[in-house]
Amino acid sequence: MRGLYQPLKRSVGLSGRQAGGQQFVADENGVLLRNRDDILQRWARFFSTLLNTKLPTLNPDIIERGTQRPATRDTQRLGDVPELEEVARATKVLKNWKAPGHDSLPAEMLKIDDDEPFVLGHLQTILVKVWNGGDIPREWKDATMKVLYKEGDRSNCNNYRGISLLSHVGKVPIKIITNRLSAFCEANNILPEEQCGFRPGRSTVDMLFVVRRLQELGRRKKIPLYMCFVDLNKAYDSVDREMLWKVLARAGIPAKLIEVIRQFHDGMRARVRMDDGEVSDWFFVTQGVRQGCVLSPLLFNIFFAEVLEVVVIRFSEDDVVLQNLVCLEEGKTEAGGGEETPLDRVRSAVWGMLYANDAGVVSRSAEGLARMMTIIVEVFGEFGLTVSEKKTETLLMRAKDKPTTTSQPPPPPPLTIEAAGQKYAQTTEFRYLGGLVNEHGDLTREINYRSRGAWACLRRYGLELFDRPQAPFRLKIRLLQAEAMEALLYGCMTWSPLSGHYQTLRSIHQPTAPSSYRVKGLVKKKKKCIWDEVVQKANGGLEGNVKQMWEGISGMVKKTAQGGDTGVATLRGVNGGLVSSGKGKREVLAGHYKGLGVPSENEAFDPSV
Repeated sequence: MRGLYQPLKRSVGLSGRQAGGQQFVADENGVLLRNRDDILQRWARFFSTLLNTKLPTLNPDIIERGTQRPATRDTQRLGDVPELEEVARATKVLKNWKAPGHDSLPAEMLKIDDDEPFVLGHLQTILVKVWNGGDIPREWKDATMKVLYKEGDRSNCNNYRGISLLSHVGKVPIKIITNRLSAFCEANNILPEEQCGFRPGRSTVDMLFVVRRLQELGRRKKIPLYMCFVDLNKAYDSVDREMLWKVLARAGIPAKLIEVIRQFHDGMRARVRMDDGEVSDWFFVTQGVRQGCVLSPLLFNIFFAEVLEVVVIRFSEDDVVLQNLVCLEEGKTEAGGGEETPLDRVRSAVWGMLYANDAGVVSRSAEGLARMMTIIVEVFGEFGLTVSEKKTETLLMRAKDKPTTTSQPPPPPPLTIEAAGQKYAQTTEFRYLGGLVNEHGDLTREINYRSRGAWACLRRYGLELFDRPQAPFRLKIRLLQAEAMEALLYGCMTWSPLSGHYQTLRSIHQPTAPSSYRVKGLVKKKKKCIWDEVVQKANGGLEGNVKQMWEGISGMVKKTAQGGDTGVATLRGVNGGLVSSGKGKREVLAGHYKGLGVPSENEAFDPSV
């Protein structure tokens, strides 16, 4: 695949782009720096400050409100020394052609063993010594940072992201730890069901499905839903390490494994490298999880799970929050149960959609959402996390629009949410996890956006590939399916499209054929036959492709239907509201998945079905 994309990127002028590290930047006083040495020192000061700053609101004692999980004999096995098989498996998944870290050793050098695991055997010996109390080599934990521009003012250092280049050898023990911790978290329910970030079998589509399904249910019951999309400032860099070690211990992770993880963080240094190879002086990093480390998302998820547990406890103590929770209709197996406590009520409600540090919060009233956000801001602050007032936005998911009558209440007032001294702007649409969510639940703008992405791909590679009869036909099809169709149909399993939406998609899908079946020496009719055959085999046409993606997520829905996951629980209805007469044209998501064998409504919770 590298051989495919490198020539394409060169042909369209995408290769060799600079990261932006030599861009003139402003110092702490706003004075623009032009000298290369001054710019380099400015970047070093910026990252040194960013990675070594603690919030004054940090409260280490707050974690005592969470749950203490005892360490068992099974959890103690997490701290066992790595076996050769684990080392080989971790080495095999290292990606080739990646920039090395401070030790300048490429990943390919660890994969040169044929029959005898000479290199891996020596590496395992070193890992065993580290596990048994030895010091981790400094080259394994030090980082060289490259600067990448994000958006906004190019002279503002806050508008850049640092990418860390780490040692490939040091990634092997980290991958072993990640594999062990991931299996442990899934087996022991360490992470909340609302969290879908960096977890096996889950993706951004899961949470996008929940948002769209909630919107569909709200329109069905004529219930306006109030959402807030929360953005955190430098979330991974703000994790307090001392609190992190305590959280890991309270999760039941053995001290031996925590000590190995801690060694990778204690005494860690970083430096900034410019595009011309010039590097800054080393500076120590004492705050946050390691940038660029495969273990960091999992560590953040475990830390964030403790934060959310305290948030849920605080929710259960607030009457306004409890009165405005989005609660689902009871299933058959839930009828006749004991009295529900406030904490159980919060845990069974749909209040949050999470993907790592991207969070969406939902309530049935503006007052309830304001109380929820106040609690979130306060608890996050005590854990050292900061909610970005500028990037956090609110969205009112309106009930189905109809002409105003005497029986219909007036539309809700503009949404104004203030929480803990912050005021969040209202938006009519928000791009959440790659999907466009708007206040009326209309897919038109989302499909138009997807269409533009597909056309952009065709234009990008058109001159050098799609419009050239000499270009390999199968290469055209592979690229068309890998980029253009993926850009067009991302998240389609969460859509409830109407016939007009399908017509728009076909208008994009079908014109891609003429540019792709331009094959030298074939008449047009034969080209069309080849195209139809390839498309039929590759994706079964537009409807077939959408159905295939529905089937993909239906497996997750079937699995979680028995476990009560938030994603499938929304196949039930929402408590309260007005019952609409008949099946509305927007009530189609549940129909899609019921047609694929997924139980709907109360059937999803009846063990006899």
